[in-house]
Amino acid sequence: MSTKPNIIIAAIKQKCPSCGKGDLFVNPNAYRYKTMALMHETCSHCGVLLSNGEPGFYWGAMYVSYALSTTLIVFNLLWLFYFFGWNMWALILPNAILMIVMAPLNFRLSRAWWLGLNMRYFNKGD
Repeated sequence: MSTKPNIIIAAIKQKCPSCGKGDLFVNPNAYRYKTMALMHETCSHCGVLLSNGEPGFYWGAMYVSYALSTTLIVFNLLWLFYFFGWNMWALILPNAILMIVMAPLNFRLSRAWWLGLNMRYFNKGD
């Protein structure tokens, strides 16, 4: 049985994908825009290196962010269509507001998930 945490749960909690206990981000508040992207270099609990050191490593998180945003928009469009029908403003305006409000959370979640995927499936050193 594996002692490693589920990478999706660890990403949602913004914890280390290796141990599930140490924080990934310096500031827990995603809506502090100046410190939104600051991440710890190593996990405070298990000491695993959290920064890849590779330039552009987190560019892959954009694909994760795109998938999360698309899923959220499609789900939102379906239930809005079900309740409001084909009213263009009832479909577009809530999604635009939702994407703006959720952007910092989506940013952090996609980064955490990308790091977890890479640590679990592509780092063969541990």
